[in-house]
Amino acid sequence: MNEEDWDYTDTGSAYTVTSWTFARLYVRTLYSFDINKSGEAANEPVPDLAAGPPTVSDDRLTYTFKLRPNVRYAPPVNRAVKAEDFIYAVERQFDKKYPSPNPYNSVFKGAEEFGEGKAKTISGLKAVDDNTLEVTLVQPASDILSILATNFYAPVPKEYASKYKPQTDYSKVYRGAGPYYLEKWTPNKSATFVR
Repeated sequence: MNEEDWDYTDTGSAYTVTSWTFARLYVRTLYSFDINKSGEAANEPVPDLAAGPPTVSDDRLTYTFKLRPNVRYAPPVNRAVKAEDFIYAVERQFDKKYPSPNPYNSVFKGAEEFGEGKAKTISGLKAVDDNTLEVTLVQPASDILSILATNFYAPVPKEYASKYKPQTDYSKVYRGAGPYYLEKWTPNKSATFVR
């Protein structure tokens, strides 16, 4: 039995087993893992918010994902997930006061420059349109779909989340595209999720 409370519900900062376990209730990612599979098959990432497998460039550096249509955020956001939400989810992890513990962002082209303040955007993350996300890597990464299945890459709606400080403040009001949303959280005591 695990009696540990989660550190954050904000997926850009959450890093404990408890946090990642609870996140399955309220977030979805481009790729996920099928809990109905067993053995080696259980370790193979499958499309979730992605409508299917990505188109991959010949040099294995650029992945183009089409998003599943009409997957919506919980209230009060109440809109469909867009490609730009994945980009914002990564950008906000570079907040100087509230940096993310995410060890994977260096895989994206331009992430280092963005983190150092040398670029205004992460050149390797591009919203081609609302339903198409293009991801370009620094070098080929055979585990990129598994990386994108982590909660760090759950989409975040900028118009809502940007009103709150990352980590503790946004953890109190986090809204994802999962089947539930957190209605109330009393640290170390209780959490109420609403379908």
